[in-house]
Amino acid sequence: MLVLFILMSGAGIGAAFVLRHRIRAWRWNVFAALLIMGMLGPMFVGQLIALLVSGGVETSITECRAAGGDNCNDATVFLVTPLIAGIAAGAGWFCGALGFKFTGAEG
Repeated sequence: MLVLFILMSGAGIGAAFVLRHRIRAWRWNVFAALLIMGMLGPMFVGQLIALLVSGGVETSITECRAAGGDNCNDATVFLVTPLIAGIAAGAGWFCGALGFKFTGAEG
């Protein structure tokens, strides 16, 4: 899970790195809007993916409990993984865009 967080944060920072020259040229209102959209976009996609797999996860947990299983929560990793990935990518974009906008880092 930590590796996923690092990779997705790197993807968000990488997107900000690629757009660093444009980010510095944006006016404040455009920057604020794209900062929020860039942060919330990956989080929304992660939530949609988690929602799509939630039915299968619920079925898996129900079947495990019906079979008398002790630890039936193994399937929840399929819900947590896209949520963590979306949060990490959004946070990476947010931090990267703020850094490139206000520090003037050339990279």
